[in-house]
Amino acid sequence: MLSRHGIDISRADIRVQKGTCYIRGFVAAMPGAKFADLEAEMQRLAHIVRQKPEVRNVILEISHR
Repeated sequence: MLSRHGIDISRADIRVQKGTCYIRGFVAAMPGAKFADLEAEMQRLAHIVRQKPEVRNVILEISHR
């Protein structure tokens, strides 16, 4: 889902444990991404992931340029 929204997660680790989704590592905007603020986009996508019935929480431990 993150890749489809223009976020490069090739240097990030994504795991789900007991209903909590952990996104850790380095993320970046892909060339041609259609958003201006990467941090705001990550927060928006975390909110979308939280809406999934099997996900109770999303923890972002990321760094970016």
